[in-house]
Order: sequence, then structure tokens, then C-alpha cells
Amino acid sequence: MADDDNALERGSRTRPAVSPPAEAEARQIEDNGGWWPPPTVDDLVREPDLDHAAARELHGRLVPHPGRTVLEPARMTRPHIALDARYVLQTGATVPEDLRLVPPERIRRIEAGHFSMLTAPDSVARVLLSVG
Repeated sequence: MADDDNALERGSRTRPAVSPPAEAEARQIEDNGGWWPPPTVDDLVREPDLDHAAARELHGRLVPHPGRTVLEPARMTRPHIALDARYVLQTGATVPEDLRLVPPERIRRIEAGHFSMLTAPDSVARVLLSVG
């Protein structure tokens, strides 16, 4: 494995304190036996590039997500700038505070929402090929 593969370490096994907006997600996970349920069609249509038809199709393919990956944050053992990594930001996203020191040439932007692999596959392919 590459050295960068060791840059993340597992969060603690105890449930961390969660912020008020995340309390609803924590409750959903607890109510679903440790799994975070997929978003509803109504949640999906709030995405900027999904209409009702696309949201219904996507919803039918989504599966629950392991809840611990939502509730237990990954902790970096070294700063982002030390990783040989590239980052992709969606339309309207600002550079997160912990990526502000990463050289700008390692950050790519894509004109699409969260589900860009479905709504803008050509753009996603171009970004992936550009870093490869």
C-alpha cells in the first residue's frame, strides 16, 4: 500500500457528541439498526440538477449507508497538504477550511451537484482523466 493509505485512522468506537443538525441523522441511524437510510425522493429533488424523474430513478437504486461512517469522523494523521491527493468541488462549493493550504492546482471544480456521476458523467470523466 502507498504511504498515503495510512493517512487516515479509525474514529473511536464510542458514539461522539454530534452537532444539532447531525442529531436527526444520528437518530435515523439508531432507528435503523446502525444504518443511515437513503434520502427520500423529496430530499433528492432539492439537489440542483435532479428533477422528479431522476430523483425517483436514483431513489430506487440507493441502499442504506453504514452509520458509523457518518457518525465517526476520520482523523487525519498528517495535514491534507502532505497527501498526494486531488480534490473535486461541486458547483457553489467553497474550499473547506482544512483544504485552504492545498495548492489550487490540486483542486478541481465541476459544474454539477452531488450526484454528478449521474447528471454530468462526461464532466466527471474529464476531471478524472485530467488527474490521472
